[in-house]
Amino acid sequence: MLCGPFLPKLFAAGHVVLEAGTLADAEYLVERHSGRVDVLIVEVVLTTTNGRKVAERFQPMHPAMQVLFVSDRTPATLSTGGLLPKGAHFLHKPFAAEDVIAAVGRLVRGAKPSAPKPQAKSSRVRRTRPKTLRTGSYRGS
Repeated sequence: MLCGPFLPKLFAAGHVVLEAGTLADAEYLVERHSGRVDVLIVEVVLTTTNGRKVAERFQPMHPAMQVLFVSDRTPATLSTGGLLPKGAHFLHKPFAAEDVIAAVGRLVRGAKPSAPKPQAKSSRVRRTRPKTLRTGSYRGS
């Protein structure tokens, strides 16, 4: 789960963020969102499911969507258990808001996770429902 302090920084960086408290709420928001979803930020290990299953659920609705997995567990541990797909984009906790913003920017631009690029600026905010599972999208200029 991404904590609240990340949200204002994502908004300020020009990202449109759809946040949901449950998988059902996330499905509701994504299905009704008029724009595309460029990036899904999801915790790898969730209470009732896992990030890989969440990504697989949303991929048919937004085939070009990139996924950024986050966890405090190591990628090796998560890969061994089949929770983290091979070659997945991943941020290890703890991390700074700037790390999330940079990773999302790179994913939107189709770059590899290690190749930073400048951020595009635009603003639009949509907040709804509790904050357990965060789904995010980016609207580039």
